[in-house]
Formats: sequence, C-alpha cells, structure tokens
Amino acid sequence: MNKKPYALQLAAKQRIRKEYGSISEHVLRRIHDTSAASRKQTISDMIASLESRLETAVFRLNFAPSVKSARQLITHRKIKVNGKITTAPSYKLKIGDEIEIQDKMADILQPQLEQQAQKHDVPSYFEVIKPERKGKFINIPNIEDIPYSENVEPNLVIEFYAR
Repeated sequence: MNKKPYALQLAAKQRIRKEYGSISEHVLRRIHDTSAASRKQTISDMIASLESRLETAVFRLNFAPSVKSARQLITHRKIKVNGKITTAPSYKLKIGDEIEIQDKMADILQPQLEQQAQKHDVPSYFEVIKPERKGKFINIPNIEDIPYSENVEPNLVIEFYAR
C-alpha cells in the first residue's frame, strides 16, 4: 500500500523526534529553520545540530540508557562540560568539549553504565576515556556515522518543513 508523500514525511518527522527523546515540535522546527538559513547542506547541518546537543551526547556516550534519562541527569546537575556543571540539555557542544559524570553519581551509575555499554557502541565522533568516566566530542558527524535505532530519513523531515 502506497502512502501519500505527506504521510511519509510526517512519519519520518515523528521517528526523528522519538529518536532524540521526544524533542518538541518547536525545537525541531527551530533547528530546521536555522539549518535551512545557513549556506551549508540543510540535512547535514540539521543532523549535526541534533547530535551536538548535550542530552544526545550523554546518551551516545553510554552515560544514560535513553535520551530522556540523559536529560534528567543534566537537569539534576550530574553532568559537567569542560569541568563546569551544565544544566541545559540543549547545550550545543563544540569540537573538543569534554563531558563527564560527577564523581558521586558515577559510582552510583557504574553497574548501569557497564550494562548500557554492552547495548550499543559509542559512535566514532565521540571518544570515551573510561577510567575517568569522561567523553570527548571529537568531530561533527556525517549522517552515515549516526547509529539510529530506527529507519530515520532526515531528507523527508526537510521536505516536511519545506511545505
């Protein structure tokens, strides 16, 4: 059964929102609009913006079992970026930023973190420093590098917002 283009685009948008922890419609629209306004490739820029959010990084580094729980760790002041506590899940990481779990929290989360690390590998655009429970954002990801759990099609999301 063929779906109509709008239905395909809407489903793709919902999948990408789910992939990034039920990111709000407003935030996704803002990220798209910012990406479309830049002179770069819209799809790559939008995905790079989503992947460089702190909440996504905490999840990808296996510091949390989901993006939502990563968001909670951040808002509860358990995550540091470059040695400073950061409470904004939408904080945009720059290349070279170090993300770490506070010492007390790392001891509590250790069994859960080890179990989580077995579920998915850390993407190539992050570097994990295990003994110190740190991670580093080393480069902007390409679409092919991102380990999506579902069939996410960013090009359909771009088409959805271009309407």
